[in-house]
Amino acid sequence: MRTACRAHDWAASALGLVHEWPVTLRATALHALALRTPVLLLWGPEFVIIFNDAFRASIGSDDDVRAALGASGPAHWGESW
Repeated sequence: MRTACRAHDWAASALGLVHEWPVTLRATALHALALRTPVLLLWGPEFVIIFNDAFRASIGSDDDVRAALGASGPAHWGESW
């Protein structure tokens, strides 16, 4: 997921450019990506989705992973939210 996170166009998300993220978000995301236990991080008023490799399996296919990363939780999961 580190590679996917680096390649993701965060500027197109509600979080904006990574170098403009709050220090707490950058630190939390880096910590979450390093963990072996499943971690889902939902950040900000739009609940932007960030997750690690262990959580990736619960997302689904590679297309689902790409769609979820950086999306708004309520928008992505819709009625399930």
